Amino acid sequence: MERNTKQSKQKELVARKWIAGQKAAVEVEIQRLVEVRGLEKAKELCGTKNISLKKGNLAELLITPAYIEAFNTELKRLGARRVRVVLEKTRVETHGIPACIHPESSATSRCRHARSHPR
Repeated sequence: MERNTKQSKQKELVARKWIAGQKAAVEVEIQRLVEVRGLEKAKELCGTKNISLKKGNLAELLITPAYIEAFNTELKRLGARRVRVVLEKTRVETHGIPACIHPESSATSRCRHARSHPR
């Protein structure tokens, strides 16, 4: 019986020694997995849906009536009184800026079909 107990104890000590030797490798692997998860989260944030949502949120914050008024004031200050254009918020598209400048005289906005910038 005593021999079995000693052998069991020896196996346990050998296993503990092996585990202790693997501690550094396990810690490195845990850190690597944490970094991989961080990169996966960053990749998700870079998807087109999230970028479009962010563009829409920024447009709501930045293209305000005050911004539009400042745009019109700047046109006048530059001596462009003859240029009759309207700055308008638009729906967020895959490409482009969620705003459009179109002639003031147009009955309907041309922004739905025009691109804010060339591809």
